Amino acid sequence: MVPALWPFEVANVLASAVRRGRIAKEVRNEFLAQLDELFIRSSSATRKTRWATGWRGCKRRPWWPRRAPSAAPKQILYRMVTRYRRKLQEALPDTVDLLGIVLGTGLGLDQAMMRVSEEMMYIYPELANEFATVVMQVRAGQERGKAFSQFVRRTGIEDIKALAAMIIQSEKFGTSLAQALKVYADALRTRRRLRADAAIGKAGIKMLFPIVIFILPVLFVITLVPGMLSVMRDLKLLGGGR
Repeated sequence: MVPALWPFEVANVLASAVRRGRIAKEVRNEFLAQLDELFIRSSSATRKTRWATGWRGCKRRPWWPRRAPSAAPKQILYRMVTRYRRKLQEALPDTVDLLGIVLGTGLGLDQAMMRVSEEMMYIYPELANEFATVVMQVRAGQERGKAFSQFVRRTGIEDIKALAAMIIQSEKFGTSLAQALKVYADALRTRRRLRADAAIGKAGIKMLFPIVIFILPVLFVITLVPGMLSVMRDLKLLGGGR
């Protein structure tokens, strides 16, 4: 039997066989059998090394150095999408209220949305751009229902989905949209106020741990250390007087 070979020794044997140009059948079979045994032992030794020394002791690196470059852009994109949706959510009540007022003056839906988009461009540019996109799609010949469906798909916000359904149903049944938008704007303001109250309630809990970890130890040091130093100084003076 041929003794167990390490990878570099296998490479040397293979190189010498290639240089000779021919290999006997018995030697080839023995070499292949030894190579299979080598792979089995190497995989077993790798597992033992990984358990004994961790990922630094084996050649295979952990998953996070490989996935970190691809995970960072996804995390950045997720934060950007979350920030964009938050801005749309904050802009929706005022924009819907203004849309109802403009519709009450007698303008059509497309003209009202374009007017609201122009007025809100410097205050809420994200929602203003979305309104302008919907109007441009409708003017290009696309159905209004499909344009609003794409608007909902782009944003992914439930309030905008409800707004789109309200506008489509109002156009379908011929009902007044201005009064419905006014009521819906009041509901959106109520939801925004409830979200702000919930965020304020969570802020106290979130501030508890930084206060306990960082502020209270400093207060203890400021209040207790001077008294301890004065007590130690008094004890030292008493001991020196005796």
